[in-house]
Amino acid sequence: MYYSVAYTKNIFKNHQYDMFIKYGGAKLAQNNIQNQKLVTKEQSTTLKVEKDLLDSLKSIKSNYDTKMPKIDYGIFKNVPAQDFELPSASQIKKEAEDGLQQYKASQLSKINENYTQNQAHLNEEKQKLNNSFDKNQLAKKVDVNNKINSLHAKNIKQGIIDSSITQNAEKQVYRQYNNDMSELQSDYITKLNAIQLKKDVVEQERANALANFDISYANKLNKQFNTLTKEYSQALKNVQEYQNVIDNKRKEIEDDFQAKYGQTVKKITQDMQREMTLDTFVKLKDLPKSEIQQILNSNPEIKDYLGDWYSALKLWLYK
Repeated sequence: MYYSVAYTKNIFKNHQYDMFIKYGGAKLAQNNIQNQKLVTKEQSTTLKVEKDLLDSLKSIKSNYDTKMPKIDYGIFKNVPAQDFELPSASQIKKEAEDGLQQYKASQLSKINENYTQNQAHLNEEKQKLNNSFDKNQLAKKVDVNNKINSLHAKNIKQGIIDSSITQNAEKQVYRQYNNDMSELQSDYITKLNAIQLKKDVVEQERANALANFDISYANKLNKQFNTLTKEYSQALKNVQEYQNVIDNKRKEIEDDFQAKYGQTVKKITQDMQREMTLDTFVKLKDLPKSEIQQILNSNPEIKDYLGDWYSALKLWLYK
Protein backbone atom coordinates (compact mmCIF):
# COMPACT_ATOMS: atom_id res chain seq x y z
CA MET A 1 0.00 0.00 0.00
CA TYR A 2 1.32 3.44 -0.89
CA TYR A 3 1.27 6.40 1.61
CA SER A 4 1.97 9.95 0.67
CA VAL A 5 4.88 11.85 2.18
CA ALA A 6 2.48 14.24 3.98
CA TYR A 7 0.51 11.39 5.44
CA THR A 8 3.69 9.67 6.57
CA LYS A 9 4.92 12.86 8.30
CA ASN A 10 1.58 13.25 10.05
CA ILE A 11 1.71 9.65 11.29
CA PHE A 12 5.21 10.30 12.62
CA LYS A 13 4.13 13.51 14.43
CA ASN A 14 1.18 11.79 16.06
CA HIS A 15 3.45 8.99 17.17
CA GLN A 16 5.86 11.51 18.72
CA TYR A 17 2.95 13.21 20.58
CA ASP A 18 1.72 9.88 21.91
CA MET A 19 5.22 8.97 23.07
CA PHE A 20 5.58 12.36 24.78
CA ILE A 21 2.27 11.91 26.53
CA LYS A 22 3.13 8.37 27.56
CA TYR A 23 6.71 8.86 28.70
CA GLY A 24 6.94 12.62 29.22
CA GLY A 25 3.77 12.69 31.36
CA ALA A 26 5.06 9.79 33.41
CA LYS A 27 8.33 11.65 33.91
CA LEU A 28 6.47 14.79 35.01
CA ALA A 29 4.38 12.83 37.51
CA GLN A 30 7.54 11.19 38.82
CA ASN A 31 9.17 14.60 39.26
CA ASN A 32 6.11 15.85 41.15
CA ILE A 33 6.27 12.88 43.50
CA GLN A 34 9.96 13.44 44.07
CA ASN A 35 9.37 17.14 44.70
CA GLN A 36 6.60 16.32 47.18
CA LYS A 37 8.86 13.87 48.96
CA LEU A 38 11.55 16.52 49.06
CA VAL A 39 9.15 19.07 50.56
CA THR A 40 7.94 16.53 53.10
CA LYS A 41 11.53 15.66 53.96
CA GLU A 42 12.39 19.34 54.37
CA GLN A 43 9.39 19.84 56.65
CA SER A 44 10.38 16.83 58.70
CA THR A 45 13.92 18.18 58.94
CA THR A 46 12.63 21.58 60.05
CA LEU A 47 10.47 20.02 62.76
CA LYS A 48 13.37 17.88 63.97
CA VAL A 49 15.69 20.89 64.14
CA GLU A 50 13.05 22.86 66.01
CA LYS A 51 12.51 20.03 68.50
CA ASP A 52 16.25 19.53 69.03
CA LEU A 53 16.66 23.28 69.55
CA LEU A 54 13.90 23.47 72.15
CA ASP A 55 15.25 20.44 73.99
CA SER A 56 18.68 22.06 74.03
CA LEU A 57 17.34 25.40 75.28
CA LYS A 58 15.40 23.64 78.04
CA SER A 59 18.55 21.76 79.05
CA ILE A 60 20.61 24.97 79.18
CA LYS A 61 17.95 26.68 81.28
CA SER A 62 17.80 23.70 83.63
CA ASN A 63 21.58 23.88 84.15
CA TYR A 64 21.48 27.61 84.92
CA ASP A 65 18.45 27.23 87.18
CA THR A 66 20.61 25.21 89.57
CA LYS A 67 22.98 28.21 89.83
CA MET A 68 20.23 30.81 90.18
CA PRO A 69 19.59 32.18 93.71
CA LYS A 70 16.05 31.49 94.87
CA ILE A 71 13.93 34.04 96.72
CA ASP A 72 12.50 32.72 99.97
CA TYR A 73 9.16 34.20 101.00
CA GLY A 74 8.99 32.01 104.08
CA ILE A 75 5.55 31.88 105.67
CA PHE A 76 4.33 34.47 103.16
CA LYS A 77 4.89 32.18 100.18
CA ASN A 78 1.53 30.44 100.14
CA VAL A 79 -0.63 33.14 101.74
CA PRO A 80 -3.55 33.57 99.30
CA ALA A 81 -4.53 37.03 98.12
CA GLN A 82 -7.51 38.43 99.97
CA ASP A 83 -10.35 38.88 97.53
CA PHE A 84 -13.27 40.93 98.84
CA GLU A 85 -15.73 42.89 96.75
CA LEU A 86 -17.96 45.49 98.34
CA PRO A 87 -21.62 44.73 97.53
CA SER A 88 -23.62 47.27 95.59
CA ALA A 89 -26.24 49.45 97.29
CA SER A 90 -29.04 47.35 95.77
CA GLN A 91 -27.44 44.14 97.08
CA ILE A 92 -27.07 45.58 100.58
CA LYS A 93 -30.69 46.77 100.51
CA LYS A 94 -31.81 43.28 99.46
CA GLU A 95 -29.87 41.77 102.37
CA ALA A 96 -31.45 44.28 104.77
CA GLU A 97 -34.92 43.43 103.44
CA ASP A 98 -34.23 39.72 103.85
CA GLY A 99 -33.15 40.34 107.43
CA LEU A 100 -36.40 42.15 108.19
CA GLN A 101 -38.62 39.75 106.30
CA GLN A 102 -39.75 37.83 109.39
CA TYR A 103 -40.40 41.05 111.33
CA LYS A 104 -42.40 42.46 108.42
CA ALA A 105 -44.49 39.31 108.04
CA SER A 106 -45.16 39.16 111.78
CA GLN A 107 -46.29 42.79 112.07
CA LEU A 108 -48.53 42.64 109.01
CA SER A 109 -50.02 39.40 110.29
CA LYS A 110 -50.91 41.06 113.62
CA ILE A 111 -52.54 44.03 111.89
CA ASN A 112 -54.56 41.83 109.53
CA GLU A 113 -55.50 39.39 112.31
CA ASN A 114 -56.80 42.19 114.53
CA TYR A 115 -58.73 43.65 111.57
CA THR A 116 -60.23 40.28 110.71
CA GLN A 117 -61.31 39.65 114.33
CA ASN A 118 -62.95 43.07 114.63
CA GLN A 119 -64.76 42.59 111.34
CA ALA A 120 -65.94 39.16 112.45
CA HIS A 121 -67.34 40.58 115.71
CA LEU A 122 -69.17 43.35 113.88
CA ASN A 123 -70.58 40.92 111.30
CA GLU A 124 -71.80 38.77 114.16
CA GLU A 125 -73.37 41.82 115.81
CA LYS A 126 -75.03 42.76 112.52
CA GLN A 127 -76.38 39.25 112.08
CA LYS A 128 -77.87 39.30 115.58
CA LEU A 129 -79.46 42.66 114.84
CA ASN A 130 -80.98 41.30 111.62
CA ASN A 131 -82.29 38.24 113.40
CA SER A 132 -83.80 40.35 116.18
CA PHE A 133 -85.38 42.72 113.67
CA ASP A 134 -86.92 39.85 111.69
CA LYS A 135 -88.18 38.24 114.90
CA ASN A 136 -89.74 41.48 116.16
CA GLN A 137 -91.37 42.15 112.77
CA LEU A 138 -92.89 38.69 112.79
CA ALA A 139 -94.07 39.16 116.39
CA LYS A 140 -95.73 42.45 115.51
CA LYS A 141 -97.52 40.82 112.55
CA VAL A 142 -98.72 37.95 114.72
CA ASP A 143 -99.81 40.38 117.43
CA VAL A 144 -101.81 42.54 115.04
CA ASN A 145 -103.49 39.49 113.51
CA ASN A 146 -104.36 38.21 116.98
CA LYS A 147 -105.85 41.59 117.97
CA ILE A 148 -107.94 41.81 114.77
CA ASN A 149 -109.19 38.23 115.19
CA SER A 150 -110.06 38.88 118.85
CA LEU A 151 -111.85 42.10 117.91
CA HIS A 152 -113.88 40.32 115.22
CA ALA A 153 -114.83 37.49 117.57
CA LYS A 154 -115.98 39.91 120.26
CA ASN A 155 -118.01 42.10 117.87
CA ILE A 156 -119.60 39.10 116.13
CA LYS A 157 -121.04 38.03 119.50
CA GLN A 158 -122.30 41.55 120.08
CA GLY A 159 -123.68 41.72 116.52
CA ILE A 160 -121.76 44.82 115.59
CA ILE A 161 -119.17 43.27 113.26
CA ASP A 162 -120.19 45.44 110.33
CA SER A 163 -120.60 48.58 112.34
CA SER A 164 -118.51 51.71 112.35
CA ILE A 165 -117.40 50.77 115.87
CA THR A 166 -115.61 47.70 114.48
CA GLN A 167 -114.10 49.67 111.64
CA ASN A 168 -112.79 52.35 113.98
CA ALA A 169 -111.38 49.73 116.32
CA GLU A 170 -109.60 47.99 113.39
CA LYS A 171 -108.11 51.33 112.28
CA GLN A 172 -106.86 51.92 115.79
CA VAL A 173 -105.18 48.45 115.85
CA TYR A 174 -103.53 48.99 112.46
CA ARG A 175 -102.52 52.53 113.39
CA GLN A 176 -100.77 51.20 116.49
CA TYR A 177 -99.19 48.40 114.41
CA ASN A 178 -97.80 50.87 111.87
CA ASN A 179 -96.43 53.06 114.65
CA ASP A 180 -94.78 50.05 116.30
CA MET A 181 -93.30 48.91 112.93
CA SER A 182 -92.03 52.42 112.23
CA GLU A 183 -90.33 52.58 115.62
CA LEU A 184 -88.94 49.09 115.09
CA GLN A 185 -87.59 50.07 111.64
CA SER A 186 -86.12 53.32 112.97
CA ASP A 187 -84.40 51.53 115.85
CA TYR A 188 -83.05 48.89 113.42
CA ILE A 189 -81.63 51.52 111.05
CA THR A 190 -80.05 53.42 113.95
CA LYS A 191 -78.35 50.30 115.27
CA LEU A 192 -77.35 49.21 111.74
CA ASN A 193 -75.75 52.60 111.11
CA ALA A 194 -73.90 52.32 114.40
CA ILE A 195 -72.48 48.96 113.35
CA GLN A 196 -71.45 50.37 109.96
CA LEU A 197 -69.78 53.27 111.75
CA LYS A 198 -67.83 50.77 113.84
CA LYS A 199 -66.81 49.02 110.62
CA ASP A 200 -65.60 52.31 109.18
CA VAL A 201 -63.58 52.86 112.36
CA VAL A 202 -62.07 49.40 112.05
CA GLU A 203 -61.15 50.09 108.41
CA GLN A 204 -59.53 53.39 109.36
CA GLU A 205 -57.68 51.76 112.26
CA ARG A 206 -56.28 49.17 109.87
CA ALA A 207 -55.25 51.88 107.38
CA ASN A 208 -53.59 53.86 110.20
CA ALA A 209 -51.83 50.76 111.48
CA LEU A 210 -50.49 49.96 108.01
CA ALA A 211 -49.32 53.55 107.50
CA ASN A 212 -47.58 53.56 110.89
CA PHE A 213 -46.00 50.23 110.09
CA ASP A 214 -44.74 51.52 106.75
CA ILE A 215 -43.00 54.38 108.55
CA SER A 216 -41.60 52.08 111.21
CA TYR A 217 -40.44 49.54 108.63
CA ALA A 218 -38.80 52.22 106.49
CA ASN A 219 -36.87 53.48 109.53
CA LYS A 220 -35.77 49.99 110.47
CA LEU A 221 -34.79 49.22 106.87
CA ASN A 222 -32.76 52.40 106.61
CA LYS A 223 -31.07 51.68 109.93
CA GLN A 224 -30.28 48.11 108.89
CA PHE A 225 -28.99 49.33 105.51
CA ASN A 226 -26.65 51.81 107.19
CA THR A 227 -25.45 49.16 109.66
CA LEU A 228 -24.69 46.67 106.90
CA THR A 229 -22.98 49.34 104.80
CA LYS A 230 -20.69 50.21 107.70
CA GLU A 231 -19.98 46.54 108.38
CA TYR A 232 -19.07 45.86 104.75
CA SER A 233 -16.93 49.01 104.57
CA GLN A 234 -15.09 47.97 107.71
CA ALA A 235 -14.65 44.44 106.35
CA LEU A 236 -13.22 45.83 103.13
CA LYS A 237 -10.87 48.08 105.11
CA ASN A 238 -9.72 45.12 107.23
CA VAL A 239 -9.06 43.01 104.14
CA GLN A 240 -7.13 45.83 102.47
CA GLU A 241 -5.05 46.44 105.58
CA TYR A 242 -4.28 42.73 105.89
CA GLN A 243 -3.38 42.51 102.20
CA ASN A 244 -1.16 45.58 102.54
CA VAL A 245 0.74 43.90 105.37
CA ILE A 246 1.30 40.80 103.23
CA ASP A 247 2.24 42.84 100.15
CA ASN A 248 4.62 45.07 102.12
CA LYS A 249 6.30 42.05 103.68
CA ARG A 250 6.72 40.39 100.29
CA LYS A 251 8.05 43.65 98.86
CA GLU A 252 10.50 43.86 101.75
CA ILE A 253 11.71 40.30 101.04
CA GLU A 254 11.99 41.04 97.32
CA ASP A 255 13.93 44.27 97.94
CA ASP A 256 16.30 42.48 100.30
CA PHE A 257 16.76 39.69 97.75
CA GLN A 258 17.37 42.23 94.99
CA ALA A 259 19.96 44.05 97.09
CA LYS A 260 21.84 40.82 97.83
CA TYR A 261 21.44 38.82 94.64
CA GLY A 262 20.14 41.22 91.98
CA GLN A 263 23.44 41.52 90.10
CA THR A 264 24.04 37.77 90.42
CA VAL A 265 20.62 36.99 88.96
CA LYS A 266 21.20 39.50 86.15
CA LYS A 267 24.61 38.03 85.26
CA ILE A 268 23.39 34.42 85.35
CA THR A 269 20.40 35.40 83.17
CA GLN A 270 22.63 37.18 80.66
CA ASP A 271 25.11 34.26 80.55
CA MET A 272 22.23 31.83 80.07
CA GLN A 273 20.65 33.86 77.26
CA ARG A 274 24.04 34.36 75.61
CA GLU A 275 24.69 30.62 75.62
CA MET A 276 21.17 29.92 74.34
CA THR A 277 21.65 32.48 71.55
CA LEU A 278 24.95 30.92 70.48
CA ASP A 279 23.43 27.44 70.54
CA THR A 280 20.46 28.63 68.45
CA PHE A 281 22.77 30.35 65.96
CA VAL A 282 24.87 27.21 65.50
CA LYS A 283 21.81 24.99 64.99
CA LEU A 284 20.06 27.30 62.51
CA LYS A 285 22.82 29.09 60.58
CA ASP A 286 23.10 26.47 57.82
CA LEU A 287 19.34 26.18 57.19
CA PRO A 288 17.56 28.05 54.37
CA LYS A 289 16.30 31.46 55.47
CA SER A 290 12.69 30.38 54.95
CA GLU A 291 13.13 27.55 57.46
CA ILE A 292 14.97 29.80 59.92
CA GLN A 293 12.13 32.32 59.76
CA GLN A 294 9.54 29.59 60.20
CA ILE A 295 11.27 28.20 63.29
CA LEU A 296 11.88 31.57 64.95
CA ASN A 297 8.51 33.11 64.13
CA SER A 298 6.25 30.13 64.78
CA ASN A 299 7.49 29.22 68.26
CA PRO A 300 7.09 31.85 71.02
CA GLU A 301 9.01 29.63 73.47
CA ILE A 302 12.26 30.39 71.63
CA LYS A 303 11.65 34.12 72.00
CA ASP A 304 10.99 33.67 75.72
CA TYR A 305 14.21 31.71 76.18
CA LEU A 306 16.43 34.18 74.30
CA GLY A 307 14.96 37.33 75.84
CA ASP A 308 16.95 40.47 74.89
CA TRP A 309 19.09 38.50 72.43
CA TYR A 310 16.16 37.40 70.29
CA SER A 311 16.06 40.44 67.99
CA ALA A 312 19.84 40.44 67.51
CA LEU A 313 19.81 36.75 66.60
CA LYS A 314 17.15 37.35 63.93
CA LEU A 315 19.31 40.07 62.39
CA TRP A 316 22.35 37.77 62.26
CA LEU A 317 20.44 34.87 60.73
CA TYR A 318 18.36 36.92 58.28
CA LYS A 319 21.43 38.53 56.58
